Amino acid sequence: MLVNRAARLLLAIAGAWSIASCGGSGDVAPYGASSPVIPGSPPPVVAPGSPPPVVAPAKTVVQVTLTGVAGSGLVLENNGGDALAVPGDGTYAFPTSLPEGSAYSVSIRAQPSRPDQLCTVSGGSGVASGATVTVALACTTLPRFAFVTSVSATRVFSVDDTTGALTGTANSIPYGGIVAPSLSPDKNLLLVAGVIGNDVRGFFVNRSTGALTEVPGSPFPTGGLQPQGTAFSPDGRFFWAANRASNTVTTFAVNSTSGALTAVGSPTATGNYPLAVAPSPDGKFLYVANYLGNSVSAYSVDAVTGALTARFELPVGSPVRWIVIDPTNKFLYVSWGTNALKGYAIDSTSGALTSVPGAPFIAGSTAQNMDIDPSGKWLYVTNEMDATVSAFSINSASGDLAATGAPLGTGGLPEGVKVHPNGKFVYVASQSTNAISIASVNPATGALTAATTAPMGGTPIDLAIMPD
Repeated sequence: MLVNRAARLLLAIAGAWSIASCGGSGDVAPYGASSPVIPGSPPPVVAPGSPPPVVAPAKTVVQVTLTGVAGSGLVLENNGGDALAVPGDGTYAFPTSLPEGSAYSVSIRAQPSRPDQLCTVSGGSGVASGATVTVALACTTLPRFAFVTSVSATRVFSVDDTTGALTGTANSIPYGGIVAPSLSPDKNLLLVAGVIGNDVRGFFVNRSTGALTEVPGSPFPTGGLQPQGTAFSPDGRFFWAANRASNTVTTFAVNSTSGALTAVGSPTATGNYPLAVAPSPDGKFLYVANYLGNSVSAYSVDAVTGALTARFELPVGSPVRWIVIDPTNKFLYVSWGTNALKGYAIDSTSGALTSVPGAPFIAGSTAQNMDIDPSGKWLYVTNEMDATVSAFSINSASGDLAATGAPLGTGGLPEGVKVHPNGKFVYVASQSTNAISIASVNPATGALTAATTAPMGGTPIDLAIMPD
């Protein structure tokens, strides 16, 4: 009897289990399903070996509140990644939320430009807690500076982008030159060619004050005599200096962190008495103006090392004083040092130069330095013996030049000329007046109107203006 009762009890239990396992109405829920809870009953028992219930960790959104943003291109990052591009003032959240209790660290990957700004982060790191954490970021616009050279000094001026006015600062260095210093594309390094010392001096630029601090290891010998014309490559990785008295050009590799210059091989041969250099905007070619050689030398640039390979030397029919390339990389212009300019179309594949149809183009007496406005529409050249600056429009299809407006008086012996990055003003270094002449540009015609002058406190020869 006892055996039969036990057997029947086991059969009943087995049947109930079978029904529940198949989704039936037994008291035992199938594995993984919720067991019904009867009020007052104990909580369900998890069968041995079952996984514990998964609880998702709480998430925290990291957001940034920005003020003072005027430029573009500001990019932030969190924990070295998770990039966040921000267009202006406001509050923005990083794309990836963080598990609560994990670390966050907000930093700036790219500062705003146009205008250049310096942004700083407050409370940028900590431990994620709660639904959100907010980091503050404030931006201020950096001033623009101009660097004016005389033979024995370089002086720093602040530039008013609205009026074009130059205001002298307390910053200067006792090193100058007979051409403008070269400013790196990132605007942090200024290089000055020493025509007497046969070297190049490097200076870090304080972007807030314009103060110049010489870099360790400066000056850097060029390995040639009387370096004059200089230029950075468009990406700032290389720097060239033309040694006029040894008919060579020196290539340097630029360390953007330390500011150090390292010569790349030996100086490369040029034509006779090279005065100016101009890299093509795409960085593929370098052109050198050979004053006594009456020619332009062309070189291809090694994209890895910056080393030069000679391609050709083109006779241009007269001493070449200056050389410029328009920003579209289509045309190259030379000043003859007499009263004319000549233009060439650039083959973007080979670097070959072909004279534009209307050349030469008549300027004033003793045409000297040139500059082209950022839009590529206008070209300006100083006429040393006429004490004027001439303006030309550039035909975007043919490269021909056409005089626009009458030459503008500048004061005696004008040399360097630069266009403001906004295209609204032209600056001319007038040696006999010890001042920089500032002219306003007619936006429709490119013609110049006299505006004002800025005393130099010495004899200015040339100048460089911070680009956008």
